[in-house]
Amino acid sequence: MSDAEVMTTALVAALYFGGKYERACELLQEQGYIPKMISKSQFSRRLHRLDALFVTLFRVLGATFKELNTESVYVIDSAPIAVCDNIPVAF
Repeated sequence: MSDAEVMTTALVAALYFGGKYERACELLQEQGYIPKMISKSQFSRRLHRLDALFVTLFRVLGATFKELNTESVYVIDSAPIAVCDNIPVAF
């Protein structure tokens, strides 16, 4: 299995299966896209070895997206948002 196939499987898992690699592996193998699928543990090890390649890919995609969308305005809000208050409930 090539690095490109590992990356493709990871992206399919993230986009369509909520990060569940096993489901993405099953689908891609059943459909014949990646006929020689590796085991779950081998896949996990290969995926972790590709972390620098993913960072490079996302940097290039981010820079390209930024260049193509020069008219867009981006706003980043870093204000904290209260998600949950720990209020004891008396019964």
